[in-house]
Amino acid sequence: MTRVCLAPAEILHGATCGAMRCVQNIKKQRQHRYGAEDESVWHTNINGALGEIAVAKFLGRYWDGMGALGDLHALDVRGVNVRWAAKDWYHLLLHPADPNDVPFVHVTGDAPHYVLHGWILARDGKVDQFWKDPTGNRPAFFVPASALLPMSTLAAFLSDGGAE
Repeated sequence: MTRVCLAPAEILHGATCGAMRCVQNIKKQRQHRYGAEDESVWHTNINGALGEIAVAKFLGRYWDGMGALGDLHALDVRGVNVRWAAKDWYHLLLHPADPNDVPFVHVTGDAPHYVLHGWILARDGKVDQFWKDPTGNRPAFFVPASALLPMSTLAAFLSDGGAE
């Protein structure tokens, strides 16, 4: 587990990008994916963007946040996707449509403090033992932190040419 503290300017940039994502979704009348609830969408989009900044900061990679605005298939941070969750004990969620060869990082926290719990290639997390539907309306692969690889190995994976 790795902790990242964001600077006020990083928080402002991420919050702006997260809000822009919400506004764009409203403008395009996009429905929430995978059972997201209305009251959590702003919180999730803003913290999701801040989680992406935390991962980019850890990896030493530039995060624009606006460059891929509207591109629902773009990777969150060059070579990596990020999944933010509200509680430290929540699992990393993966969906069948997630690209198999992309690393996904599990992030929790609230500004300015974020925790990077680890990462996994989607194909390695999309296994039967992790398939669950605890709420009865949001089936997904729920990957526990114990199945994630350390963040230090992600940097090595990426430097070896993985998921670029």
